[in-house]
Amino acid sequence: MKRMSYVVGGIVAGGLVGGCGLQRPQVLSPAQFVTSVQNGASGVNGPGQPVNESGALTSAELHAPLLPDEYTHANAQGPLGISPQVRRDIPAPGQGAGAGVKPDSTTTPTTAASEPAQADSGLSNGYQVVGTVLARVDRSPIFADKVLASLERELAAEARKFGPDNFRRVARQDIESKIQELIHNQLEIERADASLPADSKMQAQMYAQAWRRQQIAAAGGSEAVARQRALENGEPFDDMVDDQKNIALVQLYYQTRVAPKIQVTAADMRKYYDQHLATEFSKHAEARISLIRVDFTRSGGADQATAKANRIIQDLKGGTVTFDQEAHKYNDDAYLMEKGGDFGWIKKGAGFKYDEVEQAIWKLQPGDFTDTPIKVDDADGSAYYIAKLVERRGGTVQPFDNPDVQRRIYDKLFSVQLAGLREKELADLVNKAVIFREPTGLDTAVDMAMQRYPVWASAR
Repeated sequence: MKRMSYVVGGIVAGGLVGGCGLQRPQVLSPAQFVTSVQNGASGVNGPGQPVNESGALTSAELHAPLLPDEYTHANAQGPLGISPQVRRDIPAPGQGAGAGVKPDSTTTPTTAASEPAQADSGLSNGYQVVGTVLARVDRSPIFADKVLASLERELAAEARKFGPDNFRRVARQDIESKIQELIHNQLEIERADASLPADSKMQAQMYAQAWRRQQIAAAGGSEAVARQRALENGEPFDDMVDDQKNIALVQLYYQTRVAPKIQVTAADMRKYYDQHLATEFSKHAEARISLIRVDFTRSGGADQATAKANRIIQDLKGGTVTFDQEAHKYNDDAYLMEKGGDFGWIKKGAGFKYDEVEQAIWKLQPGDFTDTPIKVDDADGSAYYIAKLVERRGGTVQPFDNPDVQRRIYDKLFSVQLAGLREKELADLVNKAVIFREPTGLDTAVDMAMQRYPVWASAR
C-alpha cells in the first residue's frame, strides 16, 4: 500500500509565475475595477501585467524543471514551483481542508460484487496483524496494520474515553473513514503518476531523497536510528520515503493540471470585500465601561429608585466619592457590585444588551458618566443604569488596496474553487477505478483495534 500526505498551492492574483516561483499579488486600486483598454487582441491580461479590467486573473506556466542541486539545502519544504496555497488546501490526510469526498458521499465506491478472498486476509488467533488486506485500488492493497498505525493516536485517546461497546462503535467509524481516505489517496497517486511528465517525476524523487537525508540528519546522522524512529511511528522508513515521493507527485499534479483552471477575477475579489467588510476587514471601536444598576423592586418602587439614582449622580458630580466607590456601595447587580462597576470592554454596534445604555456611552468622553438615569426593562424587571466611559479605542478599516487584504481574499476564493475542482476529480477517479473491498475486512480491522483496547484504555 502507498499512503501519502498532500500538499498543493495556488495561483497568485494578478500573476504569475516565472520559473519555479510565484510572484506576490499586484495591489489592485479602485481605478483598476473599471473597464479600460484591453491588453492584446484576446482581451486577457498577461502574466505580470497590471489588472485594468474586471476579467480573469490568469497565470503563466506554473512549473519548470528543477536542477538537481535545488533539493540539497537542509530544510527542503517541497518541490519548488508548488505554491503555498495548494499545500495548504490539500494537506496531509485527516488534517482538515482537502480531505476529499466524504465516505457518505454519492461518489463512495461500491464494493465489487465478488472476488475471492486473498490469502493474506486469513485470520490467525482471531486476526492476522501483518498483511491483512482491507481493500484494493486497481490491485494496489490497503493493509489493515497500516490503517491502524495511522489511527493509533486517535484510537488510543478514544479508548481512554469510552467503554468497550462504545469504543467498538467509534473505532468502526474511524477505520471506515480512514479506508475511504486511503482509497482516494491511492487514486490521486495513480492519476498523478500516469499524467505527469518525466521531469515532474524526477522532482518528486529528488524531494523524497532530500526528505530522507533530513530524517537521517535529525537522527544524528544515523540511518539506523532514523529507521528505528520510523518503526516506532508504525511504518518502515523506506515506505515513508516512498510516501514523500507520492506527496510530491500529487502536489505537482494539482499545481500543474488543476490549479490553472482556477480563475479569480478582480470583480470577484471586490465583491467579497464589500460583502465581508464589516465582519472581516473592520475592527469595531471599543469602550471600557463601568455600570451601576438601581433596581426598582429592590429600591421599593419606581419613585424610590429614581430618587436613589439621582442622589448617586449628584454625589458623583460633587466629587466627594468615586464611581467605583458608589458602584461597590449601591449596585443592585451583585457582579457589578463586586467589580466596582467594571463591566469590561464592549464593541460598538456588536449587540450590547441595552441599546439605551450603549447609545449614551458613545456620547461620553473618557472619564465622564451619564448625568441622568437610563431606564431599562429586562427579565429581572425595571431598573436605572448609570454608566461611565473609562476608556475608548477607535475602530479601523483595512482598505481594499492593502496587499495583505487582497492576498487573504484571493486565498479564500482560490480555496473554494480548488475544493470544488478536487471533488470533481475524485468523483471521476472513483467512477473509473476498480475498487474491491474485502467483505470481512472492516470487521477484522475493528477486531484488531479491540485487541489493543485494554492497553490503550489503561494508559490513563
